[in-house]
Amino acid sequence: MLDSDESFTLIDTRPEDSYEGWQIHEAENPPFGPDDESEDEELELGPNNCAA
Repeated sequence: MLDSDESFTLIDTRPEDSYEGWQIHEAENPPFGPDDESEDEELELGPNNCAA
């Protein structure tokens, strides 16, 4: 994947305070906790169940 021209979004699943301490440039850290809900439209899975 990294050798191709395909774009991707890197999702960092660590807690927000850990993410704020350091992160990979342009990685996203969407809020998600026990009280949050996810909608299927928010995340499209590509090959190998990776976010596309």
